[in-house]
Amino acid sequence: MRGRCGTSLILWSPFEGWNLTGWPAVTIVGGEVVFEGGKFSEQVRGQAVTFGTSL
Repeated sequence: MRGRCGTSLILWSPFEGWNLTGWPAVTIVGGEVVFEGGKFSEQVRGQAVTFGTSL
């Protein structure tokens, strides 16, 4: 695993350097299941994350 892989804007990962197999099976947002079994729940909504240009 490398921090720059995937579709995230975050350039690091707590799994940096690990060899992983598989794919996420469930995504949870705010304690609610958003994705499971290849299907998305249209009722669950998170909030958009905004990133500033300065640290």
